Amino acid sequence: CKTPTAERTKAAVKMAKTAPENSIVLCLTGTPVTNRPAEYASQLEILGKLKDFGGLWGFYRRYCAAYQDNFGQWNISGHSHLDELNDRLRGNCYIRRTKDQVLSELPPVIHSPIVVEGTTAGMAEYKKAEKDIIKYLQDRAREIALELGQSPHSAAVIAKIKAESNEHLVRLSVLRRLSAKAKMPVVTEWVQERIDDGKKVVIAAHHREVVDELARRFGGLKIQGGMSVEEVEEHKAKFQNLPVTEAPVIVISIQAAKTGHTLTAAQDVLFVELPWTPADVDQTYSRCHRIGQKGSVTATYILSSQTIDEDIYSLIERKRGVVTAAVDGGATSDGDTSQ
Repeated sequence: CKTPTAERTKAAVKMAKTAPENSIVLCLTGTPVTNRPAEYASQLEILGKLKDFGGLWGFYRRYCAAYQDNFGQWNISGHSHLDELNDRLRGNCYIRRTKDQVLSELPPVIHSPIVVEGTTAGMAEYKKAEKDIIKYLQDRAREIALELGQSPHSAAVIAKIKAESNEHLVRLSVLRRLSAKAKMPVVTEWVQERIDDGKKVVIAAHHREVVDELARRFGGLKIQGGMSVEEVEEHKAKFQNLPVTEAPVIVISIQAAKTGHTLTAAQDVLFVELPWTPADVDQTYSRCHRIGQKGSVTATYILSSQTIDEDIYSLIERKRGVVTAAVDGGATSDGDTSQ
């Protein structure tokens, strides 16, 4: 319920406002903010507390650094006064309990980024696709500049390019897939070493073909969109209960399997591809780092050198600073974390 215009959010607001007198309305979530503070606004409206924060646009202006671009469109993707926001939330309607507070027996997750060289053929394919995308963006900037009668480097042209971000993300998805393809031999070697040591592994990826390829290599167990509930439960049960010799790996689609699943048979989570938000990363490794886990969990991120992998990893870390400040309080560094 993080988007005010979404049908689910509208339904939740209506339910809360029409609840019987003296009812208690609660919002329960482990991830109140996935990207930016603007996501709090809908939750505050459901609770009937948004007016205490200046109303919708008062909230956006004070805590989201809202501004109008050259096209008159409001941008609410920023952040401002996060310490104040966190203090006011806690003093008004917000109780936050972190995993280390309520599951003190669980040791913290170890994070291990590893930068590797992709195969020669794989990197050649990647660089060609990267060059094509750069040329497309340059051509598109020139087209917009001609339409507006301004320089391709002007703020107006840059703003319009950003407004088309959804289309650009589709193109960037090609680079994510090719980067995964280029490092597949390293990934295979890394996973096989863990299996040889008697350890189970959860592999996280994004693209369907990457999930399918890795599942084929390591026993066929997976969780991804399009599978029936019965099939998913069967694959999970095998991974959780069979010995490592029979069920060493389960490959999960990050978007399809980041919530609602327990995979505590493994202590190693390998990210072959990365999502765009720190919340999706955290929810993914939390399939292992949860009640029932008997050891320390390590989240490993294999990043192809000189590819979009490194850029996305850096973006996630910058976003994590903003999200942490908004959710738990504390200072954050400035910077543009919009996609």
